[in-house]
Amino acid sequence: MRLMDTTTDTEIMPGTVLRPVEPPRVAWRVESLHTTRDGVAMVHASRRSPAGRIHHVFHPHAFGLEIVVDVTITRREHLRNALTVVRSKVGDYMLAGIFALIPLAFFEYFHIADRLFRAIGMGEH
Repeated sequence: MRLMDTTTDTEIMPGTVLRPVEPPRVAWRVESLHTTRDGVAMVHASRRSPAGRIHHVFHPHAFGLEIVVDVTITRREHLRNALTVVRSKVGDYMLAGIFALIPLAFFEYFHIADRLFRAIGMGEH
């Protein structure tokens, strides 16, 4: 994610001092970009005051800026997520297969199949 000024097509780097579009037009220093739980990108900014630094989170439109998401990063993340899902599914199915073989092993080891066939009457020719 990059913070871009769409009027000049320049990237805004952390540490840049900006003023909001609407009053009060107090200068804020850009610290970083944050993504909320809803997936909305926000700008974390701070400014100096007599009591210390004041931190605040703004929507990018407050400064007249836009968030640009790099497509290559999104594709890479998508591929990584897909591979993680495949790996977890393979692991789950392997574990389920092992659990399915345990009763079969006991069934064959104790010759329960022969007893069942004899009880049903299928074991004698």
